[in-house]
Amino acid sequence: MNLRDLIIQDEYRSDRNNLIQDFYIPCLEKATVYRRAVGFFSSSSMAAAARGLTALIRAGGKMQLVASPCLSEEDAEAIATGLQQREQVIVNAILRELDQEFEKIVQDRLASLAWLLAQGVLEIKLAVAKNIRRQGIYHEKLGIFADTNNIIIAFTGSVNESSTGLIDNFECIDVFCSWNLEVKNRALRKAENFQRLWDNDTENVEVIGFPEAARRSLLRLCPDRQPEWEPGLPHNPKSSVSEVKGQYSFNSTQASGNSWEHQTEAIETFLQHRCGILEMATGTGKTRTALQIFQQLVSKKDIDSVIITAIGTDLLEQWVRQLYSVASNLNPRFRVLKHYGQYHQKDEYELDPKNSVLVISRHGLRNVLRSLNYPTRSRLLLVHDEVHGLGSPANIEELEGLSDGITYRLGLSATPEREYDQEGTEFITKNVGSVIYRFSLEDAIRRGILCEFDYYPIEYEQSEEDRQRIRSVYSQKAARQAEGKPMSDEEFWTALARVYKTSPSKIPHFEKFLSQHPEILERCLVFVEDRQYGEQTLNIIHRYRHDFHTYYAEDDRQKLVDFANGKISCLITCHRISQGIDIQSLKSVILLSSARAKLETIQRMGRCLRKDTANPHKRAAVVDFVRVQDEEMQELNTDQLRKQWLTHLSQIKRKVNQP
Repeated sequence: MNLRDLIIQDEYRSDRNNLIQDFYIPCLEKATVYRRAVGFFSSSSMAAAARGLTALIRAGGKMQLVASPCLSEEDAEAIATGLQQREQVIVNAILRELDQEFEKIVQDRLASLAWLLAQGVLEIKLAVAKNIRRQGIYHEKLGIFADTNNIIIAFTGSVNESSTGLIDNFECIDVFCSWNLEVKNRALRKAENFQRLWDNDTENVEVIGFPEAARRSLLRLCPDRQPEWEPGLPHNPKSSVSEVKGQYSFNSTQASGNSWEHQTEAIETFLQHRCGILEMATGTGKTRTALQIFQQLVSKKDIDSVIITAIGTDLLEQWVRQLYSVASNLNPRFRVLKHYGQYHQKDEYELDPKNSVLVISRHGLRNVLRSLNYPTRSRLLLVHDEVHGLGSPANIEELEGLSDGITYRLGLSATPEREYDQEGTEFITKNVGSVIYRFSLEDAIRRGILCEFDYYPIEYEQSEEDRQRIRSVYSQKAARQAEGKPMSDEEFWTALARVYKTSPSKIPHFEKFLSQHPEILERCLVFVEDRQYGEQTLNIIHRYRHDFHTYYAEDDRQKLVDFANGKISCLITCHRISQGIDIQSLKSVILLSSARAKLETIQRMGRCLRKDTANPHKRAAVVDFVRVQDEEMQELNTDQLRKQWLTHLSQIKRKVNQP
């Protein structure tokens, strides 16, 4: 077993190499010691390099890890289990399976992490900067492989110890082999640096054991995976994100003619205007663009704090996951505070907003904005995600005038204008700004940023039950008029729309379509109006798939996580999941419920148009239920208008010269 037998390059880069297959696994298979010092660790890295870890374990090898105390809650619990409890259930379960293949075992990454620690195969220490405010976080990235002959391969570079760092991100590492006389001293010096770190003999950094870090409350919980920027970026050097001087920034290759050039244009436009809305199609990088704006404003010392607001826990959680690594890599470092659901940290922000990002639901925004003084407002970036929701009547009443004096106001949406609501649209323009940049669905498909898709419009006729319900809506409108309490246009259209969205006439057509296209249910979202209507679809879907589930407001969020991870292939849901979900493997959406306005349709179909790095030739599918046109009506009904629009979109092709 000799590392010198390997053919090792002096550099591995994501545009030319597979870091796992070309470097990590071969080195692990020949090594008896693997030492790693990183700013970010996740147990997901074990699954990525399972084959190499199998060889290391069978050879009686050891792993030593030094990381920043920024761990996911699950990883922290698994480490505590492995170190403190040494659960025989976990140990024995994995020992029984080791001879079969460790690759299969690490699919349960948390049990594997606990087992490695319990068996003494892995040792973990945590590194904390002695002066956090001056030094920032521990952010080094250093690795050492050694074999029985004390041959050393040292490497440094941008990659963290996580599946995102090893597989998804665009990364580069420099390698130094001790048998190469030209770099031998550097390899030995890297090994010495690690040993000094492990022995807690490094100036300005304190290295301590996990239990001590927990006792001193130094652990900082963060997402299981380092934030993923946007779909479509991995392994593409022209559209990647690289780590430069501790901050994430666009590569210089993202220049004119690049598919993702629109993000640079959007950033420059906002920095020029300071206030306004970026109208960018779902899946084209609104979040990533906003984060770049945040970083640039901090680097220019133009802002001291940020407030990000949206509706829905799923969307807010996605923001938090993206922010953790961005905020901690800034200079000065920013803390991330949360105020939604079970989190109540707005008071901390109000007491000391400097160098803070507050992620808050729109329901809680009023009190925070009212507490801000002028100096804070003048150096604040306020981000409204899904800004179209800001124009609701309740928000108009609560938030009018509360954005005055805020220098930087950014709105994000695929469809910022509120159709059929002029008052709401005017409120958004007044409090955030007008649309200053547009990048449409058509643009995104042509550039290859979003997938091409097939469109299946299924026409249905209204039943007698539908007609009776429609007559009832008109009767109610007349009765309200007679009482002097007339229905608003919005109330009237909402009542009519509910009839169309819950028409029983769609169900037989749905059943027939599935009998001809059962494959459509693989990685599929089925949108229905409500649980009652969704129940009508379940028996039909069950004939073709068993791995499906519902996901409504009261359902366990774990079902959404299982769907994202592929444990569930088909999810029946309603409007709650329309915004903020990013599942690249999603192939199709079925619209049993469609709104009169384009907004909801764009949000829903946008879920499946995202590119999938695991399936570069992905082609999406949109199934739509379209009401037949009444012969006596001269103008097309809203369903027929939507059919025209989606038919046009489905005919757009990616330009051949786009990646």
